[in-house]
Amino acid sequence: MRTYQDPEVLLPRMQRVIVSYQEGRLSRRSLLGFLKWEMVLADHNTVSTFLAEIQDKPNLDSDLVDEVTRTYTENVQHWVFPEEPALSKAIPEALECTFPELIQVFKSARGALGVVLDALVGVNVRLNLRGSYGAVRDARLLLTKEIALLERACEDVGSGTRLAPAFPDEADEERPSWYSPHGAPLSPKQITWLADLGKESPEISLTYAEGITAHSHPPQLVTERIKARERQLLRAKEIRAFEEQERRAMKEACPRCNSASGELCRTRAGKETGVHKGRYRIAS
Repeated sequence: MRTYQDPEVLLPRMQRVIVSYQEGRLSRRSLLGFLKWEMVLADHNTVSTFLAEIQDKPNLDSDLVDEVTRTYTENVQHWVFPEEPALSKAIPEALECTFPELIQVFKSARGALGVVLDALVGVNVRLNLRGSYGAVRDARLLLTKEIALLERACEDVGSGTRLAPAFPDEADEERPSWYSPHGAPLSPKQITWLADLGKESPEISLTYAEGITAHSHPPQLVTERIKARERQLLRAKEIRAFEEQERRAMKEACPRCNSASGELCRTRAGKETGVHKGRYRIAS
């Protein structure tokens, strides 16, 4: 089920993009790209309001308005995602979001890194920050590449692009196909790869929404986080049990070094040391 963002946030954002284009700070291609991903997050009424507004904009040619309208009606309006909101409930600290919203979070992070780059240049203390600048710049470039990959995968999933049912040589390796109950959810890179392969054999391809319904396993990242949390809980339980055991042992006199109840154990040289095993045996 599609979820949508607040129109009071989205509409001003889309309006600002139009202004940037009119002022010559944004190319036509970039404008359409920005608007496409904003319209994915908007409900139909919000988009209709926006389209009605730009039709009356001065200095905005009708061809562009038609192109923006087609971008929505022929693509975005019909996107459907196989969303499973319950998945994020398995990890309380997770931020529940849709696929398009994830892309927006990535873009916000990229924008924040751009601010960091400006701050590194503008810092008012005489410092050599080339290393820091390079690290942030490289991180921003990696984010940019990942955003492009996520955008294409999101478009393939949302628009129902047909994916190949298997990877090359998968049958020879006796691995389960991605859409089988024993398969694993695909990564964005795998989705784009299978989308390209699906064009070669459209008669046997299927959409991601069709294939993912057969899965019996949650996404790998969710599984790893759950296991990590289970290990943390188990470790915390073991530590509490050990501390309780040590507390009971400290109530006893030590049969090895003769330390009295409540006193730390000592070595032969008289230095304080860890609790001797004999104390634990008595306490148990």
